[in-house]
Amino acid sequence: MKRLYRRLSQRPTTPIRPAPAHFTLHVICDPRVERMVRALCIVTFAYTDVRIKSLHSSESDGSAEITMDITLTSDAATAALERLVVHLAHIPQVSALRWHPHSGDAPVPDPPANLSRREEKSPHAANALS
Repeated sequence: MKRLYRRLSQRPTTPIRPAPAHFTLHVICDPRVERMVRALCIVTFAYTDVRIKSLHSSESDGSAEITMDITLTSDAATAALERLVVHLAHIPQVSALRWHPHSGDAPVPDPPANLSRREEKSPHAANALS
């Protein structure tokens, strides 16, 4: 019995990786800082377990809208997304910020509308910031 126990306990174990989580990040900002915001998104996810599936931006009504679809494959990737959101929230020219999980095949919800300061402080606006 001892031999069997030794063999089983010496078997290499493979770490269990969390299932990939799909997120969409929407940012509405001043067109003058669009390039900086896009660069910040890419640099923040460098050397992490985040896979950028798409990065799209467009301009309309005097503001730039950036939409990024990403896949998080570890807890460190989730922390990278949180760091990015904190950085973006401190940029005064970012007027709206929203991120949400979705299944890989589900349609992406509409981007955020510009929120008022009153909505920002509401506890119901859990993952939206203006």
